[in-house]
Amino acid sequence: MSSILFLLLSLAAVAYKIWQAFTVTKGADSKTASKLKVLEKSHETGAALSRLVHADGAGSWPPKANHGDWPSELLPFHEIYLEMVPLLSSESPSLDDDVNIERRDRFRSLMIKKLNERVDMARVHTLLSSIEAGNWSGCSRQAYNGFYCCIGVLRHSYRWAIIPLVKVAQEEKIIDFPSQIDIPWTYLQRNFGVESDSGSNTSNVLHNFNDKGERAYKINMDISELVTSTENAFFRMFYDVEVMVRKDRP
Repeated sequence: MSSILFLLLSLAAVAYKIWQAFTVTKGADSKTASKLKVLEKSHETGAALSRLVHADGAGSWPPKANHGDWPSELLPFHEIYLEMVPLLSSESPSLDDDVNIERRDRFRSLMIKKLNERVDMARVHTLLSSIEAGNWSGCSRQAYNGFYCCIGVLRHSYRWAIIPLVKVAQEEKIIDFPSQIDIPWTYLQRNFGVESDSGSNTSNVLHNFNDKGERAYKINMDISELVTSTENAFFRMFYDVEVMVRKDRP
């Protein structure tokens, strides 16, 4: 037992030293990357952190993401979410199943219509295939991170369709997603190593913040201040933890 404890403590100490090298002050991303490159050659944990910062973080941590400054192939997804989100939440939700079924179906039908009319899946497929092959000339990593978040929130909004959540949505076991938000998701899953159909804390939270610390894709719009401020505090809590860790390092 003592040998196992010693091993665990040793691994924790190594991880802590690597994390110290990783969490340098804001504005020193190139220094962070070079430190991790050194560790990458000598330790498995350092290699994993280096990949995390380079790929998921676009060279930084918390990760960098932009929302809307994208290749034209991807831009309709950003625009469609911003158009759909005001229809998602309601200050006075209904308890009538028939009303909620009609509202859910109307929301989903409108999203499908917008996706069908404005997303060129052939061009999207070409771009995402190129990125998967290692060619990033057509899309920055910051834009790709923002796109990852956007597809994640589009999938969430399509799945639930009504906020607050209602019984008719909760009882659904199988969701037939539109191909426009299903096919790109498979590319994103492979790139980020995520199996979940609903994303992760990185995609849905960290990649939702821009370099000013502002959240791009909100859920509740034009309803009570209590609801919107609570939502913002919930998401910011996760982001601020990453920021505070970084700022606390010398």
